[in-house]
Amino acid sequence: MTVGIGGSPSEGWNVTSTLALWEEAILQETEAGPILCWERQVDGALVMLRQGWEHELTLVRGIGPVMARRLQEAGYRDLAALSRHPRFGPAAEAVRVALAVGDVKVLRRAGMPPEGLVSFFPATSIAFLDIETVGLARVQPVFLAGVLLWRSEGWKLYQWLARTFDEEEALLRALLTALGGVQVLVTYNGRAFDEPHIAARLAIHRCVPPRFACHLDLLAVARRRLTTHRATGQLPNLRLRTLAGVLLGQDRSGDVDGLLVPDLYWAFVRTQDARLMAPVVAHNAADVLSLPQLMVKLGLAQGHLTVPVLRAWPGAGEMTVP
Repeated sequence: MTVGIGGSPSEGWNVTSTLALWEEAILQETEAGPILCWERQVDGALVMLRQGWEHELTLVRGIGPVMARRLQEAGYRDLAALSRHPRFGPAAEAVRVALAVGDVKVLRRAGMPPEGLVSFFPATSIAFLDIETVGLARVQPVFLAGVLLWRSEGWKLYQWLARTFDEEEALLRALLTALGGVQVLVTYNGRAFDEPHIAARLAIHRCVPPRFACHLDLLAVARRRLTTHRATGQLPNLRLRTLAGVLLGQDRSGDVDGLLVPDLYWAFVRTQDARLMAPVVAHNAADVLSLPQLMVKLGLAQGHLTVPVLRAWPGAGEMTVP
């Protein structure tokens, strides 16, 4: 399925001042009270790819890498051929049919990883997510969440900011509402951080966390597919900001350092100075919009994608906390 994603920096993202950014926000009502929200239309195109899983013999129960190599040497080069095998034939045929009809339950039981499963879901059921928190421990609140979703009019980027710690519940409830109906969650390090952190914070507010049919953590995919880049020194680390610069060609030199984000939020809560949050909102948006681009670079999707220009907030990278 082909749907829109991306967008030119000149088409709505390049705000000229912190005041302009704040004026574009609305107060979204939730069961826990209002929450500051940004909603932006995002243009472009994204096509999910299915990557030759019909040749992956290890999807058949009882076949590991060594056995798969032996079977291929014996002429069983794909599942169709393997379906004629006297021992593995019935299981191979079941997996082959599941691939043909997109039976995700069978494919998951067969051991297909999330990067394979995601291609069997419509793009309309995918959400790209990134959160900002006051600290890494799950007792620390979520104060900013960004999510890219498909709506009837196209892709939309939503961001919610808690102006005080008391607004965290409203933020989480707004996020829950937005994720309603989402089957696939795409994150970067989200299995270890974002999803469990959100679940822990929701539990504190007596809310039931969302459940997804598939969670694609692009950090896990990057670790498997970028070994050559790491070995040759092209990638000094696998931080999303590093991948955005090296693989996606993004200039994020003006981006706020992620380590400074919690301190900026504490200062914002004390002072309510909107200038402190403008670079953090931009940082979060850039991270969210980098995720579909990274999927393209990792060979999971096709599309022409761009992200907002962070230099809309001059000096963000050098910001200090009052």
